[in-house]
Amino acid sequence: MPVFDFDGVPEAVGFAPLDGQYLACVTSIDQERDGQPLKTDKGDPKWNVGFTVASGERSGGRFWGDWIFPSVTGNARLMGALKRVCKHVAGVAVDGEVDIQPDLFLGKFVLVDCKPNSWKDDEGTKHTNTKVVFAGYSTASDSDVAHGKEIMAGLKAAQDAAESSEAPVPEAQAAAAADDDIPF
Repeated sequence: MPVFDFDGVPEAVGFAPLDGQYLACVTSIDQERDGQPLKTDKGDPKWNVGFTVASGERSGGRFWGDWIFPSVTGNARLMGALKRVCKHVAGVAVDGEVDIQPDLFLGKFVLVDCKPNSWKDDEGTKHTNTKVVFAGYSTASDSDVAHGKEIMAGLKAAQDAAESSEAPVPEAQAAAAADDDIPF
């Protein structure tokens, strides 16, 4: 293992939560955990939706939001929020019945209103993350979507390059390896 000198290196801190409106791409949808469907405390099914920021200095940042399907409670406010998601994220007509499946949303771009969210765990430790504002979705313009696609393609290319390249060899390790080629 290489030796590192940490003198003068500040300890890393967590990323600040998002605050404001961001162009984001739906990059993942989890419907279950440990083989069990995700549900609210009241029994309504929900999806945990992953977003990747696709513009500005926070490009590549990830955050998550829950989409609740009020089939058990019939909550009108939640139904309105779900309608907004279908309209602004998937771009589907929201009149009549809609068969809501993950492929309607994956890879779609949307403007998402976010704010910091803080809470304390059972041990009293404070945590902060990004929370999507209730019904905080707006349709992204065509130019925003085009820009977002460029950003996401660049992020994918950078990720692919990082995964395919060999890790750089520290200078001392390279010298030691070269020394191994000298017969004694």
